[in-house]
Amino acid sequence: MVTITGDYAQAAEWRMLLGAIARDPDYPGGYSFLRDVRWSDHPVTPAAVMDVITVVSEFWRPLRAHRAAVLTRPGIDPAALVAHALAEDKQLPLRAFTSYEEAVAWLGGG
Repeated sequence: MVTITGDYAQAAEWRMLLGAIARDPDYPGGYSFLRDVRWSDHPVTPAAVMDVITVVSEFWRPLRAHRAAVLTRPGIDPAALVAHALAEDKQLPLRAFTSYEEAVAWLGGG
C-alpha cells in the first residue's frame, strides 16, 4: 500500500508525484493507494478534484494500481464525494472512507 499525505491539491502536483512513483525503480506496480486527508490544512475544492481525478486516471495503468481510497475527516466531505463519483464514472476502484480500518480492509480486497 502506498500512503499519500500532505497538501497535494493541484493537478500539476499530482502529476509530478505520480510520475515520480511510476519512474521509481523500487515501485514494482500493483499497489493500492491510500490518500489520507484527515489532517490536511488546505482541503481541495470539488473543482480541483475533477482535475486531480483526470491525472489519477492517466496514471492508473502505468502504476498498475489495484485500488485507491480517500480517508477523510468524519462528516460530509464534498471533495471526497466528488472524487468517488468521478472515479465511478471513469470505472476506477476508488472509494472514500472516514475509518482507517475500513479503508485499509477495502484496499486489501478484490
